Amino acid sequence: MEARAPADGANLDSKLWETLPTELLERVLSKLPFPSLVKFRAVSKKWNAMIISPNLAPRTPEPKSVLLHLRDYYEGNFSGTLDCGTSCLSILNSRTNRWEDRALPWSWCSYRLVASDGGLFCFSGNENSEDFVVCNVLTKQQKFLSLPAPLLPPLPQGASFSRPHEYMLTGMVVNSGHYKLVVAGMHVAGSRTTLLYDSATCTWKASAPVPRLRSQIEGGDWVGDERSVVCNGKLYWYVAEVNGGYTIVKAVLQFDLQNETWSKAQESREAYCMWHFQIALYKHNVMLVHLNHDDDWPLQCEEWPGKAELLGLGPEMRSMPPEMFRAIKEKQKANGRAYCGEYYGIGHGDFFYHVMRGVRPGLRIAVEDLRTNTYSLLPFWEDGSSSLSRSEREIWAFSPSLHAFV
Repeated sequence: MEARAPADGANLDSKLWETLPTELLERVLSKLPFPSLVKFRAVSKKWNAMIISPNLAPRTPEPKSVLLHLRDYYEGNFSGTLDCGTSCLSILNSRTNRWEDRALPWSWCSYRLVASDGGLFCFSGNENSEDFVVCNVLTKQQKFLSLPAPLLPPLPQGASFSRPHEYMLTGMVVNSGHYKLVVAGMHVAGSRTTLLYDSATCTWKASAPVPRLRSQIEGGDWVGDERSVVCNGKLYWYVAEVNGGYTIVKAVLQFDLQNETWSKAQESREAYCMWHFQIALYKHNVMLVHLNHDDDWPLQCEEWPGKAELLGLGPEMRSMPPEMFRAIKEKQKANGRAYCGEYYGIGHGDFFYHVMRGVRPGLRIAVEDLRTNTYSLLPFWEDGSSSLSRSEREIWAFSPSLHAFV
């Protein structure tokens, strides 16, 4: 039935909404676009509880993915009076096509972003890597967690790891509003324990240990990429054995969350190249991408010596297609920017984000729509502060969620 506008001079009684049955009101709200739901949370406590409730979640369409920019600080190089909530976090508003600052209800300059899924983010402490915060940046809800057991080896008093998160694998999977957090140690002298947190029961438990990777480099050290990829209920991490130079051995670790089992794929020999690889999702496949900093960026990862072992991790493992970056490279050259400097890619749903940093301080991001094979450029994010670090992994893609509970 077609809705009719009220007659001239007639106003809808605001009390009408208060008398509507809850079931009918939920049906009305489920028809609204996602930005309207966010706005109408401020109507009343009743509406807010209803909009973020699990009852409305199955009826609400999934919002498009958006980008979050995290500005990280050099250690000890920021003012203690700085408002970290508004100064470190920016979100791209898809309607205005502008970067907008966002505040969090807690000061998190002492934390780093280590995992994300289903609208939730997980931060880990820079100084104490055993402390975690799970946060929904949309609802401003957060939960502080601590590991029930240390994952890094004990150190003499006063000693510390320069980058402890390289020796910890962190991943998150959100399902039906609840999440599971996976934190595992991979230091050669550590416990290699896997700890699982289930938000549905608010409990930690120990699971299968991380498999050992054989050392092939004299003086080598296995370190992780700090960012996981979620595909078909499994978590993937790229790790590498490095010796401080360009000699590396690549490996991929997989954790099956349902069966709580680990699998690994490791190169059978050394590879003489830069160690900057990353693991990324592309068209629902898991791939290793070679991040080379030259005019031929990014190069396809050289043939994996243990290709059968790599593909044995699952049918979702794929070699990077040579044409993957052809169009974006041509677009860059057409804009007079054949050399892009640093590069990395982020896959999320039907989109792949090409993040580039050149001589000019800031980030250029090109969005590849995997459904239409088209590209668009986002507004340049300019870094005007000399006190900010040059972290390579500042951009995260996520789907805003009102129904992911911390």
